[in-house]
Amino acid sequence: MLFDDFQDLPSWPTRAGWTTYVEPAAAESGVLKLQSGMKMIAGDPGWTDYVLEAVVMLRGEGGNAGLVFRVNDPGDGQDAMRGYYVGFDTKKLYLGKMNEDWQPLVTFDLADLDCKVVPGVWNQIRVAAEGPRIRVWFNRMHPSEDESRGLRIDYTDESEPVLSGAVGVRAHNIEADFDNVIVLPIGSP
Repeated sequence: MLFDDFQDLPSWPTRAGWTTYVEPAAAESGVLKLQSGMKMIAGDPGWTDYVLEAVVMLRGEGGNAGLVFRVNDPGDGQDAMRGYYVGFDTKKLYLGKMNEDWQPLVTFDLADLDCKVVPGVWNQIRVAAEGPRIRVWFNRMHPSEDESRGLRIDYTDESEPVLSGAVGVRAHNIEADFDNVIVLPIGSP
């Protein structure tokens, strides 16, 4: 459905297939760089059940960065959209819902992981959105060491779930790098 490894670096702030909100994005060495308060959206608002995956690097502390999904009606401003956001800082993994504002749904304490989240290191996020159920994998470790195989959040939105929408990346009160954004339909090999 979508794949972008940011290897072909066009002049910014535009990138084919992506819409930038707030400030222009930058890129270098095949990596998308967002400034604090930015988001970029790609894909189709008609997409329903899919898996979204990317690697994300925090460029400091004090904020969070991650992926938006099932995005509808995006606009300027970090929370200007209807959909979901999964992001992380050095301490927590967050899943929340947006309808022009932020509504936290569930968190996962990253201190529970053997490997700490630190700025300047890549972290892998995978989201499976299927009907009202949302599953989030974060930094999957070797399966023999991680009984849950990286599954950190399994949440069913029973309060007016958003069931379709585009995807994107977001940085909140921090600079962040993104790479290897991929979207596949549920059930893909």
